[in-house]
Amino acid sequence: FVAEPTVYIGPHLCTVENWTATSLACAVPAMAAGKYYIKIHIPTLGYAAHPIEPVDAFIISSQLAFTGISPVNGSVMGGVTITIDGYGFAANNSGNDVVVDGRRAHVLNATHTQIVAVVPIQTNTSGAGIIVIAVNTDRANDTSYGQVTPHARRYSSALNHSSLVASTMVEYFASNNVAEFNESTDTWVTPGVLYASTHGCSILGDCSFSYISELTPTITSVAPSSGVMGTSITINGAGFGQSSDASVNATVDVLIGNVVCVIQSTSDTAIVCIVGATPAGTFSVFVTNHAVGTAAGSVVFTSLLAGGPPKRRGT
Repeated sequence: FVAEPTVYIGPHLCTVENWTATSLACAVPAMAAGKYYIKIHIPTLGYAAHPIEPVDAFIISSQLAFTGISPVNGSVMGGVTITIDGYGFAANNSGNDVVVDGRRAHVLNATHTQIVAVVPIQTNTSGAGIIVIAVNTDRANDTSYGQVTPHARRYSSALNHSSLVASTMVEYFASNNVAEFNESTDTWVTPGVLYASTHGCSILGDCSFSYISELTPTITSVAPSSGVMGTSITINGAGFGQSSDASVNATVDVLIGNVVCVIQSTSDTAIVCIVGATPAGTFSVFVTNHAVGTAAGSVVFTSLLAGGPPKRRGT
C-alpha cells in the first residue's frame, strides 16, 4: 500500500490502525451477523483487486451470540422488559427475532450489541425460559461491496410457538439456512451464524429467563368496579411494588380497555388511578410492574357512559 488505505467490511468502515506496503490492521466494527466482502480503497489508485481464488480469502464472518440478559427472572405472565447483551444483532428492531420459552418477544430497541425486548407469557411449566435469537441478514448480493449471503431465512411467525422448544428452534434455523449457490462468484456459500441460543452462552444462567411464581404480581379486586372517565379507582392485590433486583424501583402501568389509567399512588398492595377515556363496556384490568412483569388475576372494570350505564347493542 503506497498510501493509507480505507477499508470497508460490507458497508461498514473498518478503521485502519496501522499499515505497511504489504499489510494493514483495522478495527472491525459492530455489525449484523453474516458474511461480508472486504473492500480496500487506496488514494489516487482506487480499489484493490481481489484474486479469483480462493473467494473466501476476502470474506469476513460476523458472528451472532449473546452474553447475558438482565433481569434474568420475572412474572409467569411475562411483561418484564429485558436487556440482552451480545454481538451480531441487526441494528433495527424488525431485523431481530427474539423467542423466549417458545413465544416471540416484542423488540423495543436494537443495536448491533444490545436488544431491549418485552418477555412474553410463560409457555412451558418448567420455569426455565430458553432464549433463541435469529437475525435477518437478507441483503443485496453485491460481491464487490456488501454482504455475501442474500437469502438467510428467519424464524417464521406462522409456526406454532407453543410447540417449539429450544432444540427444535435451533434445528429449524439450521435447516432453513443451508448452503446456497452464489451466481456472482460461481461458488456455494454457507450463511454465517444466524441464530444464537441460551445453550451457547458460557454461563447458562446468565442467558436464560426464569419465570418465577413468587415474583408474579396478583390482582384481587378493584373498587369501585364501574364508573365513567375520571373515576378514581383502587386496585388491590400484591407485588405491585416489588422488584427482582432490590436496587431497581418498579414502574407500574395500568391499562383498562387498552387505555391508560393514570396512576395517583402505588404501594405493594394497592394502586390508585384515574380512569381514562376507556370506551363503554367491561374490560379486564391489566397491571404491569415493569421490574418483574404483568400481574395475574381476572379482575374487570365496567366503563360507563357519562349519562348512565352502556346501552345494549341493537337498542
